[in-house]
This record gives sequence, structure tokens and C-alpha cells, in this order.
Amino acid sequence: MSRKNNARKASKLPSFWRLAPIATALALVPLFMRLLLTEYPMLKITGANTQSTVANLYTHGKALLLIGTAFYCLLFLLHRVFLERSGFWKRPVFLLSYAYMGLVVLSWVFSVDRFFSTVGYMDHHENALVLVAYVVIFLYASTFLEDHRDMQVLSYAWMVSIALLFLIGLTQHFGRDILMSRFAQRFYIPSRFLEGVDLQANITGSISQTLFNPNYVSFYASLALPFFLVLLVLDKVLWHRLLYVTVCLMMAFNLVASSSRNGLVGILASILLMAVLLGRSLQRKALFFGVLAASLALFLVVNVWADTVLLRKFKVISDQLSTPMEYPLQSIQTVDGKVAVAHRDFSLEIRPDPAADGSRPPFLFQDGEGRPLSLLPEGDGFLLAPGEGEPLPVPVRFEESKGFPTVVLTLDKRPWRFLHYQGAFYRINSMGSLDEMKEVPAWGFEGYERLGSSRGYIWSRSLPLLGEYFFFGSGPDTYPLVFPQWDRVGKLNGLHNPDIVVDKPHNILLNYGVNTGVPSLLLVLLLWFGYIRQSVRLYFGASHASPNARFGLASLAGVVGYLTAGLFNDTNVSITPLFWVLLGMGFAANQLYRRESNGGK
Repeated sequence: MSRKNNARKASKLPSFWRLAPIATALALVPLFMRLLLTEYPMLKITGANTQSTVANLYTHGKALLLIGTAFYCLLFLLHRVFLERSGFWKRPVFLLSYAYMGLVVLSWVFSVDRFFSTVGYMDHHENALVLVAYVVIFLYASTFLEDHRDMQVLSYAWMVSIALLFLIGLTQHFGRDILMSRFAQRFYIPSRFLEGVDLQANITGSISQTLFNPNYVSFYASLALPFFLVLLVLDKVLWHRLLYVTVCLMMAFNLVASSSRNGLVGILASILLMAVLLGRSLQRKALFFGVLAASLALFLVVNVWADTVLLRKFKVISDQLSTPMEYPLQSIQTVDGKVAVAHRDFSLEIRPDPAADGSRPPFLFQDGEGRPLSLLPEGDGFLLAPGEGEPLPVPVRFEESKGFPTVVLTLDKRPWRFLHYQGAFYRINSMGSLDEMKEVPAWGFEGYERLGSSRGYIWSRSLPLLGEYFFFGSGPDTYPLVFPQWDRVGKLNGLHNPDIVVDKPHNILLNYGVNTGVPSLLLVLLLWFGYIRQSVRLYFGASHASPNARFGLASLAGVVGYLTAGLFNDTNVSITPLFWVLLGMGFAANQLYRRESNGGK
């Protein structure tokens, strides 16, 4: 009786206002763009002690829209709790969510940098409020979706959003990016900046749409394509199927045109799970595998048309797994008042010369066994010569930087500049800042650092951070501040660039674990896999004719696709809101289907 009363009370809120925030997170947030400026302290980013105004088009506006949407949702959730005296807020899924949000707040309190945890890192903007907003929207969706008609309306809104993204991607693919047109810019660039802004068109050949990064286009597909494939298989309405086929074709194009393969893993995982869950529906089995075969054929055809870029990338992974790499330059450390270089072919050390009087270079050189190396003039510099044998292939020259003596070593045709200051050596990076190069903890992936577009390197340096920031993490959106950016040799070997800033772990589990702590990661894993377990038990061997079952299975497919692809991707304000909406829709559909199966009880 109480459930019926609660349903009637919930219905007092008109459908438009009840569904608007969910539709906003699902359909509008990915499309939203706005040029916003933020002042950032650059000391912890580049080492330069300056303020810098950073312009952002893709993520800051999405974050603000998401926070506003979550505030709207929170008001109605609180209304339901306090004015309607409903006990829905005591459900286990809510209790897990409260605990997670509490840990996010504690992570913000103990953050290594409160500014970044409050505002968000550049081009991320997943600050503490955004992390809480994800969960608030999830709780709202799981509570205020009252029947399958609500979910159908949301699917229409989502299809409109996908169609717009497809059209934008189409223009980018053919080199006529509509977002760069003056007409489009009027919608997302404030008028006071319009004349002074000169945006460059996408010339990479990979589409990014309004999602900022081609990888996010593929990540988006890991959510959307499984969702609509399931609806295509289970829905009996012809014009619905025509819509779903069209959307699936759009997503297939987006997937290939993004040139990113990470979403394919999630799509495959979803298809395999759905094959198991739908296998008992004999009348649907042929249709499902027909759709699967057609999808694979479409992928192969479009991929050949797109110059087989995805298949080439899979071959690269196969080659990377076959043999571990051995890098010529193995380590450089500036510790104990010296520079220590370990190379595959030699090793050397540089120390200050206490007897230097200005008539000779102020540094002493020796090999790894402590034997002195002499300076042999060569061009405008020197070579290092042992007592016997050929000189080392290490050109050396001397200069002054910032008023202090500096030695420049050229290792494998790349110059490394080391400044000596107050008894210690520092490497001068490309920003002109000073690095102390020390040993970097690493777990696994030795020789496989370039695996998966260098994810092997990033993961190997990120895993030790889980132990260092175990309880509360480093703080929301502070991963770039705690990653060992001084690992210049590791970056050279793993990322081809010693001075690149690593700003994300390319794995949602590491993202949660490092930023907000391992306990918060365990809570969301409990929530996610509790939902998957609940859904599999509910739908395995059951009838799938019910609209509630249809949307429950579609939501499950999208969630599994996201979580699987997320092993190679990061949470972000373009895609992650969709995941939390689908998770909420999935919980709501499961509850409705269970009630329906029990005769409305």
C-alpha cells in the first residue's frame, strides 16, 4: 500500500520537470560547450611560479551545468524525504552512496591541493562537487523514474543528442568542422571574446565532436551502442527498431571515425553478456546473432573505408606484447650531489670539481666503476674519453644558466641540461624549471611501458600511488600533482617525451583509487557489481517481453560496456554523467520489473 501511495505522490511532479534533469545529464551535458577562463597557479603544474589564465571550451561549462542539474535533483530528493516522509533513502544503494560521498568530502578536506580539488584540473574539472553531482543524479534517476514510459522518453532525448553529435562528427571527418564556423561559435563563445578568438579546426583526422578527445568518442560508444543494440533486439515496434538501427549506424561511424579502439572492448563485453542473458529467449536468438553479424560486417566495411586504422592499431598491440622493449637510456638521477647516468652501453657520473679555479670546467667525470673520464675537445664541446678505448658517444658542453654552472650532455641525440646549485644538481626542463631526478617507484609492465598507447608506463607509475594515498586519496582531480612528473627518463621511454605532463591514469579504477582513496574505490565497486549481480540474477532465464525488462537489460549493457572500456579510459564530465544516469535507470528498471513479476507487490 505504501508503495502505491509513494508512486501517486511522485506523480504529482509533472513529467517534464521530473525528467528534465535526467535528460539534461544524459543528452545535453555531452553537447554543451562554453568558453570560460580560469586563473591557475602554475607552480605545481609546470614548476613556474606564476599565475596563468587558462581558457576552456569543453569541460568547465559541462561541470557547471552538471552541478546545477545535481542541485535541482537534490532539492526534489530532499522534498521526497522530509515532506513526503518516504523511506526510500534508507535503501542499501543509498547508504553506499552516502558513504562514498562522505569519503569524497574527506578527500577534499585532506587534499594535497584544495584549489584543484575545488576548481578542478585544467581540461578535467572533475572537482569534489562534480563527483558528488554524479551520485546525486544517479540517486535521483533511480528514484524518480516511475515506469518504462519515462525511460522511453529519455531514450528519445538521447537519440536526438546522438544525432547532433553524429552530424558534428561528420563535418569534422570531412574537414569542415561546423564547430569552427562563426555561426556555431556564437553559441559557445561569449560575445566579448568572439572577435579575438581564433580556433583551429580539427586536422588530426579523428573526430572529437563536443567531447574534447577522440578517445571519449569511442568511450561514449561503449555506453550507447550496447544500450540501443539491446533495444533493437527486444523492441517489437517497427518504427522504434528503425530509430534504433539508425542510431546504431551513427554510433558505428563515430567509433571508426574516432580512430580509437578502447570502446570496442566494452562493446564486445556487453555483447557477450547479452548473448548469455538473451540466449534463453529462443525466438530472439536468431535476431540477436543476426544483428551481431551485421554489426561486425558493418565495422569491417567502414574500417576498410577508413583506411583500416583500427585494424592497424590492433596489430601494434600484438607486436608490443610479443617482445619486451629494451631502452638505450635506462636512468638518470640527480642525488647525493652528483648526476648518475645508466645507459645500455655505458654508465657515468658527474660531480663538482672542488679544485676548479675557473681555468677548467667545474665538473669531474667518471665511469660507473669510478674511473676518471677525461675531456677530449670535439667541435664546440668535448667527448668523454676513458684511459683506454674509444671515447663515449656523449658530447659534452658547458654553459651558465640562471648564473650557475651548467653541463649539457647529449644522450642519443637528445640534450640534457644539469645545473649545479648549492651542492646539488638539477635538470633544467623545457619550461626552464628545475627538476630533481630521483628513483621512481614502479609496479609491473617492465619492458611493456608502451603497451596500449603507453598505458603500461602510466599504470606502472600510478599503482604505487594507491599505497601512498590509500585512505582518502590525493584529493579530487589532483592526480597530475602526485604523479611522478620528474620521471623524465621513464617518460622518454614510455611516452617519447620527457617533459610531457601526465594528467590522467587512463583507467577509471586508478582514477578513483588515487584521487579519492582505495576505500572510495571499494564502495563504488560494491555498488557497480552489486547492480550487475542483481541484474544478471533478475534477467537470466526470465521473460524479456516486458518494457521494464527491455530497459533494464539495455541499461545493464551500457553499464557493462562503460566499466569494461573504463579499464582503458578515464572518468570525465563528457561521458561519466551518462554512466551514472544509466546506472540509476538500471536500478529503477530492476525494481519495476521485480514488482511486475511479483504481481505488483
